[in-house]
Amino acid sequence: MKKYLAILCSVGILAAGCGTTGNNEASTSANGGVTLTNCGEEVTYSKTDSLFVNDGNIIATALSAGGKDKIKNVSSLQRDVDILKAKYGAETIDGLNAVSKEYPSLEEVVSKQPNVYVAGWGYGLSESKNMTPETLKEQGIGTYLITESCRQQGTDKRGTTDPWTAVSEDLKNIGTLVGNADTAREVVADQDARLKTLRSAEQPEKAHRVCVRLGLRHHFHLREVRGTAGNYRHCGCAQRQRGRRRHLDPGGLGKDQRFRAGRVCVR
Repeated sequence: MKKYLAILCSVGILAAGCGTTGNNEASTSANGGVTLTNCGEEVTYSKTDSLFVNDGNIIATALSAGGKDKIKNVSSLQRDVDILKAKYGAETIDGLNAVSKEYPSLEEVVSKQPNVYVAGWGYGLSESKNMTPETLKEQGIGTYLITESCRQQGTDKRGTTDPWTAVSEDLKNIGTLVGNADTAREVVADQDARLKTLRSAEQPEKAHRVCVRLGLRHHFHLREVRGTAGNYRHCGCAQRQRGRRRHLDPGGLGKDQRFRAGRVCVR
């Protein structure tokens, strides 16, 4: 199931390293719009009543932030339906208007005329498909980029902050975007409490490097098993043979470490 780990983080089931500061800030404008600092740029959304949210883990973040009533359309939901229903209930998930089973085309998004398209680079935004914040803006549609996908200055490489900090920022920003900032703050506080508990647990003498491969397209890299998440980067050990390579663990934890959501490689 695609990006299972990211979904667990965004709904508060799993915690591994979030902070409370980062690249994004949010405020409600006096004219009724919402201004956010998203990926280092100040963006003002004049209307936020209709969101088009792409990808299961981003849908989970928006729901956790209190966005249920503002999410009018979704896409790329099917692979994550079971875990989303387990968290938010079948009625909520079945009630979402799924426009596309895969990432949507520009035409599909424009046809729904949302106020804001919530997605990310590699998560529904792509220059090669002419699906960018600029092309959407030309159609009167705002874009919220998930923080994990923010690009490093002057490059197209993603990753500008700790991934768990990115989740906290997105929860708070989307909470403000949908008018439920208090709900979002409660979720972040709960997540931070879980992190504190995790970090206070007994630690191993040696922290193993762990590579978690989830699905065919998405990879999450955790620098250490002992509860500190590292910067997002592609998982080379699992990437090269599309899930078929055996991963040897020099520390003696075994090989081909598997779970329902994907594969773990320990180095």
